[in-house]
Formats: sequence, C-alpha cells, structure tokens
Amino acid sequence: MGRMAADDRRAQLIAATIRVMTTEGIEAVSTRRVAQEAGVSVGVVHYCFGSKENLLRRVIHQLVDDIRESAQARISPGQDLTASLSKATEAFMGDVEDRADRHLLTYEIVTYALRTEGAEDLARWLYECYQSAAVATLEAAAEAAGVRWIVPVDVVARILTAANDGVTLEWLVRRDGTQARTTFAHIIDAVVPLSTSLDDEANPAGRDAGGRVSR
Repeated sequence: MGRMAADDRRAQLIAATIRVMTTEGIEAVSTRRVAQEAGVSVGVVHYCFGSKENLLRRVIHQLVDDIRESAQARISPGQDLTASLSKATEAFMGDVEDRADRHLLTYEIVTYALRTEGAEDLARWLYECYQSAAVATLEAAAEAAGVRWIVPVDVVARILTAANDGVTLEWLVRRDGTQARTTFAHIIDAVVPLSTSLDDEANPAGRDAGGRVSR
C-alpha cells in the first residue's frame, strides 16, 4: 500500500477498528487484527497509536465526536433553546437509528472496561468524552438562543448524558423511536428552565427562559 498522510492513516485504522468491534466484538480487537482489517503491517498500527489502549481511546473519541458534530450542526443562531435542543436530540436519535451497532458498542466498551483488569480507564474516558460533547452542545445552544445556564453547565451536561444513556439503551431494547422522542421532549422541557435569557437580565419583560419573546 502506498504512503498515506499520518492523519489519514489514523482515520483508516480507527475505521478498521470500529468494523472489527461492531462485527466481532471488542475482545477481538488487537493490533494484529486491526492491521489485518486495514491491510497494513502491525508496525503501522504501533507507529500511529503506540498501543492498543491508545487506539481504543481514539476510537471512543471518534465515536462520540461524530455524534457531537451531527447534533451541533442542527443549532443555528436565533433559535430558542427548546428548538436547538430538540433539533440536536433529533440528530442524535437519527444517528442511533441509523447506526445502532455503534451505539450498542459504547455499552459493550463500558462492560468490557469494567470487567477487564487494567482497562477501567477506558470506561472513564468514554464518559469524559460524553461530558465534553454535552458541554459543547449545551454551550452552543445557549449562545444561539441568547441565554445562559443558571446552574453550572457541567451539571446540566451530566443530566443529559444520563438521559441519553437511558433513552438509547431503552431504544436498543424496544426499537420504539416515537417513545424515545417523547421522552427526550420531556427531558428538554425539564432542562430549559435551568437557563435564563440574557435579555431578561437587562429587561425582565423581554424573553422567557427558553430565549422566546414573551407575549
């Protein structure tokens, strides 16, 4: 195989790892198996990532970052907070439905990490990535709506991370998209009051907590 830029090679190996994980399970992942899947030498995998653990950490970051980018792409300046969070969760649910194997994989990663001595950090890393993605999405939604969070945004992010976990797992069991979306709508209704309009602080008659013009 010809030479490839380092970033492109890492992306190729991450994609190969995800294929192995989703079709054969996380326990099947080894630098040798990933190299075989990608059609490269084992030395290339070690050169790009150094170790299997580093490779898995990059895979986890990629899985979460793909979802974050999809959700944040639905947020536009001027949208009220309810609309932004609704569109972001719809993007998330669409990804769950389209790529269920990837979302199932995240639960398998946690189970594997917690049951495998020395691998516990992978589970913690997954939730650190979840937390960072949720914070970024909440901050983007607040900025678009002209509001600020009245509780620490990392607390709101933990609420959403826990909610996403539960809704996704239930969808994987029931495969009921309508039920999942209804649950998310109620979660958003509970979260929006944790914000206040920047306009309200200067003009209390201006906007409500969701960034909507009061009537």
